[in-house]
Amino acid sequence: MHVAYIVNQFPPYITSGLGRYVEAVSSRLVKLGCRLSVFSLNPGDLPKETSEAGIKVLRPTNRIQRFIFARRRFNRTTLVGFFFLALNAIISNFVHAIRLISLHRKDPVDIIAVHDTTNALAGVIVSWVMDVPMVLHVMTVEYTMETEGTAHDKLRLLSILERLFVRRCSCIFLPSKELERRVCRRGWPADRLEVLELGNPFDDLPDIADNSADRSFQIRQLLGIPQKSPLIVFAGRIEAAKGVFELAEAFDIVARRNTMVYLVMIGEGDIKNVAEIISKSVARNRVRIIDSFMSESVLRDVYSESDICVFPSKFEPFGLVAVEAMSLGKAVILGDGFCEAIRSSDSGTPVAVTTSVTAEAIADNVLSLLDDDRLRSQMGVAAERHAAHFTWDNTANSLFARYSALARQK
Repeated sequence: MHVAYIVNQFPPYITSGLGRYVEAVSSRLVKLGCRLSVFSLNPGDLPKETSEAGIKVLRPTNRIQRFIFARRRFNRTTLVGFFFLALNAIISNFVHAIRLISLHRKDPVDIIAVHDTTNALAGVIVSWVMDVPMVLHVMTVEYTMETEGTAHDKLRLLSILERLFVRRCSCIFLPSKELERRVCRRGWPADRLEVLELGNPFDDLPDIADNSADRSFQIRQLLGIPQKSPLIVFAGRIEAAKGVFELAEAFDIVARRNTMVYLVMIGEGDIKNVAEIISKSVARNRVRIIDSFMSESVLRDVYSESDICVFPSKFEPFGLVAVEAMSLGKAVILGDGFCEAIRSSDSGTPVAVTTSVTAEAIADNVLSLLDDDRLRSQMGVAAERHAAHFTWDNTANSLFARYSALARQK
């Protein structure tokens, strides 16, 4: 079975959970019997074409896209940032469509799998021209940003385009029932929606070495954090939907009560506005912002050093970062926008602290856990047990079965 993937991120170019998801699933699909042709973006320094271990990767590039990638920290909530990111999406869609049609004529494709609705135009063109089934993998949808008060007029246009694109899809995979309900309310075809839970990005990492004490010292030294200081960690995109502004304000409240605590925020995005909030805090010297995407092994080390992980999302279709932290036995605080599958076990037992996304509520929950070692430990044990249910093997097996069924229906 020959499957064509259209996706913005593919190793070694990974900048978010989408890239981690595709990396984990693609290698497993190949082992199950798929041949993959991946059409992805090229930051400018990667080969235009590679082929290894059953995966052919095509990363076309041009002068305009190289210009955009050189300024890849564009903030999509600004007019200029949105313009260049939209331009990049339009160019890449047409380039991918042309290359995929050419590939299909030489080596017929059975399924077109589009990841992220910003790539849907390429999939629709090829599916229509070549009469090949198209499936859509959705991690989030652009209109979920509308309620955040940032660039909503522009993103509302993408919401309309999304509803048009999905009508061409044979199947639409979503990571949670909450996202399924949202897109149904927006007019997506309910009979083509399927919930596909994701796995744990740390599954494929080697076990933590015995010299973990030495590594602990190195990580804290690297971050400039005293060895005995309590540590709060956030990882994810730095944007309003992730509750980062409320978290920055909450830390000021926490730091006034606990003079030893530190905060580490890991991710790219609206660094300027977060840094401005932190600059006004009495504890601004106890905040570390790492505005780059960490490798999974280093991120695991940082999580391992934390006392509490806080992910105060206003809406989170799944939340790989939470699964990562929970798998390490960490107590986590989640925004009330997180999906139920992450926040509670099958029996309904809470495995995380759920907070409303206000500075005061976040601070109260952080202080409660910092002050109660026993509760923090109990939450960590429950979280680790719950995270074990999320595996990439399950995700890949479900995908392979669905792809195979669609290919047989051609």
